[in-house]
Amino acid sequence: MQTAIRRSLLAYLCVIFVLATGMALGQGGAAGTILGTVTDPTGAVVPNARVTITNTGTGIAKVTVTTGAGDYAVPDLVPGPYRVEVEAAGFSKAQVSGTTLQVDQQVRVNVGLQTGTAAETVTVTSGEVALDTDTSEISQIVTQKQVEQLPLNGRNFINLLFIGAGAVQTTGEMGQMRQGEGNAISINGARPESNNYTLDGVSNTDTALQTPAVILSQDAIQEFKVQSETYSAEYGFSANQVNLISKSGTNQFHGTVFEFNRNDAYDARSYFQTTIPELRQNQFGYVLGGPIWIPKVYNGRNKSFFLANYEGWRIVNGSNNYSQGDFVPADNPNKN
Repeated sequence: MQTAIRRSLLAYLCVIFVLATGMALGQGGAAGTILGTVTDPTGAVVPNARVTITNTGTGIAKVTVTTGAGDYAVPDLVPGPYRVEVEAAGFSKAQVSGTTLQVDQQVRVNVGLQTGTAAETVTVTSGEVALDTDTSEISQIVTQKQVEQLPLNGRNFINLLFIGAGAVQTTGEMGQMRQGEGNAISINGARPESNNYTLDGVSNTDTALQTPAVILSQDAIQEFKVQSETYSAEYGFSANQVNLISKSGTNQFHGTVFEFNRNDAYDARSYFQTTIPELRQNQFGYVLGGPIWIPKVYNGRNKSFFLANYEGWRIVNGSNNYSQGDFVPADNPNKN
């Protein structure tokens, strides 16, 4: 009996591992890069220095060495908080923390080494805003804080496009054909059909109407970027790119349960209404993420993670119809 249970748990673990690997690979198009130059106290470059880039949320690290010109670059990093560590013979270990990588961003972290022993560590906390000086694209980030805290009627992230410059609502068939799931939005004067949506690096565009094919739950979104000019050729088509990434699990378990309610009990009657139309709108669900952990079988800390999300929508929406009759003035009986 115990053997059968153990086999079932292992099979379950393999399924989760495959799914987690697929999701990690899928984020390649939204992944970012940390790059920079390593120098000594005189400003000369340091070749063959060991550079370790660690995601402080998951503990996953990537290692590289500097080139003969003292440069390093670590691509395919999932957006999140990072720590950069540099080691070289004859120098103290340097550590730069507080670097936050956003979706499809290249962050330059230049590191200056100090002479000393390997047992010594010089720690620097990155406090300034990270500027993308290595690409010429024009874009705007909608941060995780904005996604979580800005109120959205219907909880559709598309409405957050309007906080950026140049996005306006226009008329089109999008809103009529897919009511509640997107509408005609022009960015910087381009046609609404010129918006391309990606989710974790994978195409998320309804090719018939050029609206998002999947509306991700607001609580499962980490952030997204609107790229409007001179972006990389990897995107291939469309005038504007809406590059969205979902949250991922970390070494700590986190969860949220939510319920959003609209009801006609909170509404007021308009001037022409005899009754208030019925309205019952409920949006509810949960988000749960963390390391994949099965007691006595597998501990996924620093290795593999999961994120589960569900959102339900129930709505009853009534309406009032009224008509106005024609008014025909009667003849004046006192008229001569």
